[in-house]
Amino acid sequence: MSAIPAVLTIGFITDKSIVLGLDPVGIVLLVMSLMVSIVTFMLPRTNVLLGAVHLLMFLAYLVLLFER
Repeated sequence: MSAIPAVLTIGFITDKSIVLGLDPVGIVLLVMSLMVSIVTFMLPRTNVLLGAVHLLMFLAYLVLLFER
């Protein structure tokens, strides 16, 4: 069992609000990565461009992680 669904279930049962602790930049990167992943998996074949987009987003995450 994964930790996040377990925490969400316990929070729902105990009527507590759950905060993931993401800052606005983290939320934007999470949403962007989900959108790019959806586009990648909807296509019948992937290409180098989509792989490069994933890698660039990961590098942006690393840069922003060590900037703070």
